[in-house]
Amino acid sequence: MPRLKPSHRGRLSIAVVVFSAITSMGAAILHTNKQISDEDLSLRNITATYLEVIPPSPTLTKYGVNAAKIKMLCTDLLREEGIDVFDEPVDSMPTLQVIMMDKVAESDASNAVAVCVYLTLQQPVLVERIDRRMRLPTWSTIDIQVRVPKAIEASTNASIQIVMNHFHSIIRQADGFMP
Repeated sequence: MPRLKPSHRGRLSIAVVVFSAITSMGAAILHTNKQISDEDLSLRNITATYLEVIPPSPTLTKYGVNAAKIKMLCTDLLREEGIDVFDEPVDSMPTLQVIMMDKVAESDASNAVAVCVYLTLQQPVLVERIDRRMRLPTWSTIDIQVRVPKAIEASTNASIQIVMNHFHSIIRQADGFMP
């Protein structure tokens, strides 16, 4: 068996260390896919939804936020991800609900407004204990921003994008999950 020169032994040692590091990082990445919550897993295989936007408060409406604009933005974001959006609810289909809330700072001279965008997915679920199918929330996320009044519309749109991106990210994780 041929002997390695001392300089080749050093290179071989470095190669073994690099290979070991790469394979251990890959194993760690693959292992993390085994950790997904039941809530996140409930988004698996979502290809269509009914989108319901609860009309915003008069405060948000005063600053340019309205249900029609938010519904159009959400519909566009869903369709970009390949999710069909239905105009009417269907019993067997999930409902994605967008709720916007606000609170005006009463003691602040700037009249800052806290805007909360809450995204929840409701699905038909069998409650085994009572042997009944019910439409229940199975997943939700939230984004809260505090802004001065002139930035409310842009801030709300940014919040919508944040929660929708999170929704899409979880769908991709759930779809790629192998139990």
